[in-house]
Amino acid sequence: MIGNKSLMIFFAVVVALLMAFTPVAGLAHANKTYFSALECAYVLIPAQPEIRGMTMHITDQVHQTLIFSDDPLTFPNAINTAHLDITINMVTGQATVFAIAHVQPEGVEGTWEGFGTFQIDTLTGGQQGHAVMHGTGELAGQTLVLNTTSGNPAGCPMLPGFMSAGRWNGFIVHAEL
Repeated sequence: MIGNKSLMIFFAVVVALLMAFTPVAGLAHANKTYFSALECAYVLIPAQPEIRGMTMHITDQVHQTLIFSDDPLTFPNAINTAHLDITINMVTGQATVFAIAHVQPEGVEGTWEGFGTFQIDTLTGGQQGHAVMHGTGELAGQTLVLNTTSGNPAGCPMLPGFMSAGRWNGFIVHAEL
């Protein structure tokens, strides 16, 4: 008898948990729009590097990146102004970048504001990173989540100050109505 009660309590807890998480999972998938884009980075205001031992620190370097969307109707082209703090291990060539970003999509009365962290291999140009931004204005209540990887610089205009290319892949979580 005690075994049957334990089994019934176990199943009741499992059913309650499934019911609690099912609506959240459904909403999470229904309210996302996926996007991808090419990011072309340009040094706008170079910062003075400081070397301590075998580590180089670059504080508040300002980049401007041009974002070329793979589908501008889903995610408009944009200009991103980012303030970067960079730490480079001069032995390995590995760089860690912390960014505060301000993304202005074309034709939108609002911006994406947020931060990201990135790892860059300065010897090969390889990169990977993650960023989270929150919308303002028309984008208020929305969240942009993106991952970055190395991109093909051939798709970037070779303007003065060109630094690197990256790929943005991510999604937008839309505001609840």
